[in-house]
Formats: sequence, C-alpha cells, structure tokens
Amino acid sequence: MRRLTLAIAALALVLAACGEPATSGGSLLPALPAGIDPTVDHMDCFVEDVTFDDDVTIPEDTDCAFTNVTVEGNVAVAPGASLAFDAGFIDGNVFVYLDAKVDLSGAVVEGNVQGERSAGVVVRDDAEVAGDVQVERGKGSVQVLSSSVLGNVQVDETAGPIDVFEAFVDGNVQLKLNRGDIVVSETWVGGDVQLDDNHGGIVVYDNQIDGNVQFEHNYGAIDVSKNWVGGDVQLEENRGGVGVFDNDIDGNLQCSSNLAPIAGGNNMVGGDKEGQCSAF
Repeated sequence: MRRLTLAIAALALVLAACGEPATSGGSLLPALPAGIDPTVDHMDCFVEDVTFDDDVTIPEDTDCAFTNVTVEGNVAVAPGASLAFDAGFIDGNVFVYLDAKVDLSGAVVEGNVQGERSAGVVVRDDAEVAGDVQVERGKGSVQVLSSSVLGNVQVDETAGPIDVFEAFVDGNVQLKLNRGDIVVSETWVGGDVQLDDNHGGIVVYDNQIDGNVQFEHNYGAIDVSKNWVGGDVQLEENRGGVGVFDNDIDGNLQCSSNLAPIAGGNNMVGGDKEGQCSAF
C-alpha cells in the first residue's frame, strides 16, 4: 500500500509540472514593463534634453521623438508605437513589441536592442550598441547602418529587407529563415557570418570578416564578392544560384550541392578550393 501511495504521489507531481503555465522562455521579449509614460509631461511626446531616472515605456499606438535624452533603465516601445531616439543614452535594453518601430540615430545603448514581431528596427548614424541586435518574426526592415554592435546581429524569420552597411560587429552576423533581401556590405565582422534557409536574394560584398562565412539551404541568388575572410567560405545546398568573385580567403573555399548557375573567379585562397568551387 505504501508503495502504491508513493507511486501515486510521484505521478501527481509529474502531472502538476506538465500542467504549469508556459514560461516566457520561448519569447525573445519580457512582458511589457510599466515604465515611465513620457506623454504625461511632454505634449505630443516630443522630448528633448531630459533625463528619466527609471525605465521608460512608450504607450501603445503613440509616436515619440527623443533628442539628447538619457534613460537610466530600459526603453520599451509598446505595440503599434514608434520611437525616434536621436543622440541620447540608454543605460539598459531597448524592447520593440508587436507592430512597433524604433529608429536609433547616434544613440548609445548599454544593453541589447530586441524586437519581436516588430514593424522596424533601425540602428544608424554612429549609434553604439554594447550588446546584441536581435529581431525575431519581424514584419518590417532591420537596418544596422554606419554603427557599432559589440555583440551579435541576429535576425530570424523576418519578412522585410535586412541591411548591414558600414557597420562594426564584434560578434557574429546570423540571419536565418528570413523572407526579404539581405545585404551585408562594407562591414567589419569579428566573428562568423552565417546565412541559412533565407528566401530572398543575398549580397555579401566588400567586408572584412575575421571568422567563417557559411551559406546553407538558401533559396535566392547569392553574390559573395570582394571580401577578406579570415576563415573558410562554405556554400552548401543553395538553390538560387551562386557567384563567388574576387575574395581573399585565408582558409578554404568549399562548395557542394548548390543548384546551377554557379560561377566564380579571381579568388585568392590560402587553403583549398573544393567541390563546385575548385576552379574559382
């Protein structure tokens, strides 16, 4: 009887655990925080030369413009809202929610910039992000233009175009399952560039990439030209055609199972040229 009682108790614990509500582990963003509402003291949400000593939350469906503003916490852009943040400082993260937009121009962000189902995320004009730029299931464009990201640039399952131009990315550039066109150009990348299962056209042009460059299972045309790569360049099972020209590659150039057309030439390769790229 005692054994039966223990078995029933153990089963009850398992069932209770299975019935617990799901945590936010599957979501990139936390629940919308209740930060300071800037519309309370600032007409039309135009804010200039102000310091907020806590988190700030842009209310739903509100358009705000901040200039030379300091936020001593996180900034949350609520669903349907937009924030243009010019030349200020954020001592935390930037969270961009459903159908919301953020435009960080010349701003300094001490944490991450994160969007989920967002309508647009732009980091531009000498902005600095100490953490990552991460967007999942975005509906609009993602742009990192003439700016620095000390972490990674990670964009997954996003519909709009992705543009990384004249940027400094100390970590990796990882772009997966996106539907829009992708351009990575004139950028320094301290880690790897990984592009997998994307549907639009891809251009990786005139970059310095210290790690590896990997393209796998992409559907659009791929142009890889005039890059300096410290590791390998690998193209596998891409379907939209591949062009590999004028690259300086310290490691290997490896191409396999890519659908025609595939073309290339004038690549300086320190290791081996293999597979479909053996003559390039």
